[in-house]
Amino acid sequence: MKDFWKNYRSTLLILVGLILGGTAGAVWGTKVDVVKPLGDLFLNLMYMILIPLVFFSISSSIGSMTEVKRLGKILSATLGVFLGTALVSAILGYICVLVFKPIQGIDMSSVKNMMGTVKGASSSSSSPLAQIVATFTVDDFSKVLSKSNMLSLIVVSVLVGIATSASGKAAEPFTKVLAAGNVVTMRIVKYIMYYAPIGLGCFFATVIGNLGAEMVGSYLRTLVIYIGYTAFYFFIVMSCYAYIAGGRLGFRKLWQNISIPAITAV
Repeated sequence: MKDFWKNYRSTLLILVGLILGGTAGAVWGTKVDVVKPLGDLFLNLMYMILIPLVFFSISSSIGSMTEVKRLGKILSATLGVFLGTALVSAILGYICVLVFKPIQGIDMSSVKNMMGTVKGASSSSSSPLAQIVATFTVDDFSKVLSKSNMLSLIVVSVLVGIATSASGKAAEPFTKVLAAGNVVTMRIVKYIMYYAPIGLGCFFATVIGNLGAEMVGSYLRTLVIYIGYTAFYFFIVMSCYAYIAGGRLGFRKLWQNISIPAITAV
């Protein structure tokens, strides 16, 4: 029991925080807005550390590799896993839509009005190649440092890592800087995660408290389907991936370390 608590403590505490926050929002409604700053604090802390977290983790991992062939194999395997899991996710999502029909009975015009005009929608007439270029690159380095351009940041991080690895001994001091930056960044993330159960609980409480009345209507069914599919993919499909990749050890490692990446993605 002690080992179970030690391995899954952070994940369980976050789940408890979400459950308590959701319950508070459902019971007290908009009155829970008083705790909104506590939720915003956690989100802002995660947003601030997100850029250095992605940059140092990717660039230091690639930059520390000395064998170019091994680096190529890892990048190829990463790309293959990304495309394969994306395909599985798309197929399962499509099946879910066909079976449960989540938008059945929903007035789509009201949904569009609620969401507003999507920024960049006018660029839909661009060629596919132009859209790919705009997705993976930016026209100014300062834009890479924005959470809105994560794919561009990943591209830069990979390029920095490859250049560092290819430079050999000449780049050893920079390799140490990247490694040290990764250690420090992960330590900061660890500090922030101590606050995650409270921060996420308060955030979830305000979301449920403010949207609860709207979700009681026709949107409730869609929300339940979405949450159900998300939970199925996160807990079942991800566990299958981990078991296929590393057996029981892979499964255990996944759930010991999934909380930080999952919260960052959210």
